[in-house]
Amino acid sequence: FTTNNHILNLQTMLDFSQTTIARANGAFVGSFDDESPVKVSPTPLPVNELTEQLLLTKITKGFGKTEKWYTIDQKRERADNIINWITSLMDNHESDAGRSMEHLTQRLYEAIEEHNGIHQPGEFVAVSLREVQYFDAFCSAVLLTKVTSKEVHLNITANPVSLTESRIIPPKFQMAALLIDTTGGGEYKAAVIDTVTKRNSRSFWIEDFLCLVQDRDGYFHTEHWMNLISNFAAQTGAALGYNAVDKADLKRRSLEYFNESPEFDQVTFERLMFDNENGRNKFADYVAKYQIDFNVELPEDFEIVKAAVSANTNLLRSRIQLDQNFKIDIDGRRDLMEQGFDDEKGKKYIKLYYDFEN
Repeated sequence: FTTNNHILNLQTMLDFSQTTIARANGAFVGSFDDESPVKVSPTPLPVNELTEQLLLTKITKGFGKTEKWYTIDQKRERADNIINWITSLMDNHESDAGRSMEHLTQRLYEAIEEHNGIHQPGEFVAVSLREVQYFDAFCSAVLLTKVTSKEVHLNITANPVSLTESRIIPPKFQMAALLIDTTGGGEYKAAVIDTVTKRNSRSFWIEDFLCLVQDRDGYFHTEHWMNLISNFAAQTGAALGYNAVDKADLKRRSLEYFNESPEFDQVTFERLMFDNENGRNKFADYVAKYQIDFNVELPEDFEIVKAAVSANTNLLRSRIQLDQNFKIDIDGRRDLMEQGFDDEKGKKYIKLYYDFEN
């Protein structure tokens, strides 16, 4: 059975139109106060045509437009184990896949425990896939997904294990990883979904459990430069005499640059954003500091990935919050706004000039 959904991303060449499911294994990760917090199905999950269609449709929707990629960090202590377990899940031997599922589930439980135990009990499912197109190669892959909803879909204690309503994943992935064996020799590329972990927080799913590190590519550079500019406006703007309007305008013009320019060039960007040498020097100093603080090396020029811009637009959102009373979004000319202080009222003010109301 193959899905009718054909999504071909021209940049990553990730396509599932020929993909089939070879096997699915299930487990349940419970609470820490449970007597047996980890329960693994002794047999593969029953995957009928309806279940396969649902899974492939959700995989296509969840990962079909992926441009943010990860690899397993070989420097991590458990990286070799993760690679071996994932590889065994693709193996034709049911017993080897079952043992690997036990190891992975136990490792997931330990990663959650190491991460202060903040998680919702739920199913953990591994799906072995065939014929996943990555660029022009057809590869084997494994989908891992952790269900965090309260609704139970698996009856792990049954023999054979049973499914509720032919569902083994929720309507949308909350925590999922697609690991693709790009060479046939265990060199994996991973696409990840994590809607549970808050932004800028450590993800136990990505880092602690799967030992993944983001690829240092155009997506990575686009994301970090946008974050850098956002932090610069917040932390260093005052040193340049920037008020709230100036900071918001810098973020607005920066986002405009990322949206309209095919490539990022630091020299050009500094010239466009700052009309004096002091501003350009302050920014260059902050770039150096950011790279030390975040332990990254950022190129001065690279191809801007528009998917990364779209995903991180909020970083450069040009909104001013005034107490709890007003929110002002700045979408245009800075010269039509004034900020000052009213001595008589003892309050700050922002003055807007306009021709008509919508």
